[in-house]
Amino acid sequence: MLISKIAKKFGIEMNENAIEKNTNLSEDSQNRGLGAVIPPSYATYVDRWAIIVGISKYKHQSLNLKYADRDAEELANLLQTPSGGGFEADHIVKLINEDATTANITRALRSFLKKPAREDIVLIYFASHGAPDIDRPSIVYLLTHDTDPRDISGTALPMREVDLSLKENLLAERVIIIADTCHSAAIGGGIGRRSAENNSGVVNRYLQEVGTSRGGVALLTSAEANEVSFEDKKWGGGHGVFTHYLLEGMRGAADYKPRNGIVTVGELFEYVRENVQKATGDQQHPCIGSNSFDRNLPIAITAGISAHEHYEIGCQLYQLGMKLDDPSCFESASNHLQEALRLCRVTGNRFPEIYLQLGLTWMAHGDLVKAIQEFEKATKSDQ
Repeated sequence: MLISKIAKKFGIEMNENAIEKNTNLSEDSQNRGLGAVIPPSYATYVDRWAIIVGISKYKHQSLNLKYADRDAEELANLLQTPSGGGFEADHIVKLINEDATTANITRALRSFLKKPAREDIVLIYFASHGAPDIDRPSIVYLLTHDTDPRDISGTALPMREVDLSLKENLLAERVIIIADTCHSAAIGGGIGRRSAENNSGVVNRYLQEVGTSRGGVALLTSAEANEVSFEDKKWGGGHGVFTHYLLEGMRGAADYKPRNGIVTVGELFEYVRENVQKATGDQQHPCIGSNSFDRNLPIAITAGISAHEHYEIGCQLYQLGMKLDDPSCFESASNHLQEALRLCRVTGNRFPEIYLQLGLTWMAHGDLVKAIQEFEKATKSDQ
């Protein structure tokens, strides 16, 4: 049997209830256990929640963008990885393209934001167009998928909805708002520019005011007034430069003041601001909100969790799942094991045991097709 042969090859003893493996971990590593991956400051917050909005494809195609949807999609995926924040899937409202209607975004702001508790962390991200009311420029709108550019005030989302939701619906005291709304549908060849012509930065400026009206809001916007946000394939294969460095920072590049395996909000914001300015030749300047916020708030845990530690956690969760017959343990185990594989690819290390453990996890979860695929990868990886 393929599974038995592979298990024997890597020194794994199998029985019908669980597996045991001699991973040759150091005593110190064994003693750290699960506690090593959660810094004390992170453990004080119970849950993490997010609203992610990205719109590239509009009902009115004249508003279409290139990479706003990809920016939002990749951020949502990153947040669900153990290193990227460990947000649970049902704690994220992801509204991409046709799902990002005025009604859906309003529902998320009014209803979803009632769920987080006072001690939780909430992240809100927008990548889309923003524009003021033609007749009343002081009223600012987020241009949703179903916005009619001929009737913005009647079809778009008033940004006061964000302000009202933060003040009236949301209990959480730690809020992170990240906005890239300096967009333009008029994108020429080469490097694209994201700005609403003659309206650039209106949503960003409005959010700056929102950030000062409520305590505890950490705000990062993509550009200063009258600047545009650039996007191009050269940034991560197709991203806005702002979100490209946001993603890179959360993956660990922003962990440098000090380098301790934890990316804080302060480190991330400074990293994005510095690198976007450099990458655009000083043409785009991300803005950090003037309101005071917890700069030491952890937003991602990266280098502090090695591939081996992710693997160890995955094995422990697998064994717990076998004992409790709990599918959620297998799902969590697969997340950690896949993160271990990602870290191995980054460092160039070969770790066939991860594929084997992932195969066993998928098998226990009832997905034999994925299990066999991972077992085959284990044999190829060891060659």
